[in-house]
Amino acid sequence: MLTCGLGFFFGRHALISIISNDPLVLQYGSTLLIFAAVYQLFDALYITYNGALRGAGDTFVPAVATAGLNWSITIGVSYLVSRFFPQFDVAGPWTCATIYGMILGLFIWLRFKRGAWRAIRLEHGSNLENQSATLSFMES
Repeated sequence: MLTCGLGFFFGRHALISIISNDPLVLQYGSTLLIFAAVYQLFDALYITYNGALRGAGDTFVPAVATAGLNWSITIGVSYLVSRFFPQFDVAGPWTCATIYGMILGLFIWLRFKRGAWRAIRLEHGSNLENQSATLSFMES
């Protein structure tokens, strides 16, 4: 994702020119690709470590953090920035969305690193007992 982000950043003008040669599209698109470039690394942190936490059974706190940060920063603060600071144009809301991605990615990564998920028990009883019951059911 770091490589992808670097490609977005350094190749932003070339990438946007594939889509359009309109100067306004080039200006906005190039600006938005800078945000996408920064977002890449933190989104990769979120996707990777959130998946690991889900697999370990740690779902509630990451879900609340995702919903809470998304609604408060991406929706709430972005709206306020758009409404009261229109001079920031597209960079205002996208700055908020990028900050959301950075905070969420780092939060999920830190949650995984702290290791509380290791104490979660997904099953009670022996896996061997469950497998032998499944095998005997399938054989009959």
